[in-house]
Amino acid sequence: MLLTLQVAGRKRSEVERSRAHSRETSMLKITRALSQHVTTLQLDGRITGRWVELLRESAESVLDEGMELSIDLKNICFIDCEGIAVLKNLIGRGAAPTNAPLFVLEQIRKCKDDQS
Repeated sequence: MLLTLQVAGRKRSEVERSRAHSRETSMLKITRALSQHVTTLQLDGRITGRWVELLRESAESVLDEGMELSIDLKNICFIDCEGIAVLKNLIGRGAAPTNAPLFVLEQIRKCKDDQS
């Protein structure tokens, strides 16, 4: 079963619409895939701003259902500090990150080093 959540920001002007159209990565798309007792959240785009909260809510709903959680980061093109904090929290709660680009792994590692 696949459930796709896609949220796009409001556009205030024609110029902004043009920019948003040319940068499809200005949003976060979350696709939820179920297989037995594991739910995978496949992420596409940017984990930043209001999309961080969307990721947190989506992941917590899976964990609250008692399911194992896998987070596929293959198609992430940017992640901010808040996004890293949410990912680290989810990993600490048992979520398994998969297919993470090197820049995401480095940011997670660096954040861990900074906290030491």
